Amino acid sequence: MRIKGNKILYIKSERDLIKLGRKLAKEIRKVLIREMKSVVRTEEPREVKATHKIDELAYKTISKETEGLPIRIVIEGSKPINSEVTAPTLFIDPIDGSRNWERQIGDPAFAMAFCAKEGEISFNDLSFCFIEGLRSGDQYYTLNGKALYKSKLLNQKAIKLPKRRTVALENSLAYIKPGYSQAAKVIDFAEPLMIACKDIRAIDNSATDLCELARGACDFIIEARDLSDFHNLMAFPMLKATGCIITDLNGNDLGDNKAIPDKIYDFMAFSSPELRDEALLLLKQPKS
Repeated sequence: MRIKGNKILYIKSERDLIKLGRKLAKEIRKVLIREMKSVVRTEEPREVKATHKIDELAYKTISKETEGLPIRIVIEGSKPINSEVTAPTLFIDPIDGSRNWERQIGDPAFAMAFCAKEGEISFNDLSFCFIEGLRSGDQYYTLNGKALYKSKLLNQKAIKLPKRRTVALENSLAYIKPGYSQAAKVIDFAEPLMIACKDIRAIDNSATDLCELARGACDFIIEARDLSDFHNLMAFPMLKATGCIITDLNGNDLGDNKAIPDKIYDFMAFSSPELRDEALLLLKQPKS
């Protein structure tokens, strides 16, 4: 990545993408903290995918920092930047978890994924991702097909995440998302797994959730609310690099599915094929 003044002239490698991700996350965090200090939190929008003021501020920050960069940039909830460019493409969710940021809970994240392919793409075509927790400062990214994790708290160099080992369902920790008045729908689908697993949490920042699955903080994730869009799955390369599995609610692998920015994707994510198979077997049993 070459920078002249504050202008990024080009991106040539995954290391350049990592530098860009860090730069954008840093600038967005500055803007969010400045806004948080000056404004009392107001009532949240009723629509789950509504644009918050902080989303608009983040979009302006990205536009400024990437001005003239010859890459198409698709940002959740906003018009694309450099829309005349057909490839390569950066997909960005500036604040995955805007509501959580405004409440100062969880670990809302800056999420970015890269695709060099032109035209129709699948999840498997996403070759790189960079995720940074805006509260924790933790970073997750891929490099040469490997998944790396850098802990802000430990102030250590990035470590390579190994392939996930098999965990039995009875010993597993699950992230199950019941929020936004959709608890009944989620329980109806996931109740057998909720009873069978060892522990349940609800962090509900999808990029962070998926990265924590990749590093072993949880063992499976259920999103069955018909609410998450493509941008919630931009950590796909991180899971692929650690041997994790992402499927639809019928257990079909998402990898070859079309990746459409405004499409809704319910999903399940597992630390291993064996845990997926155990969970599917239980889900397919007739309900009493």
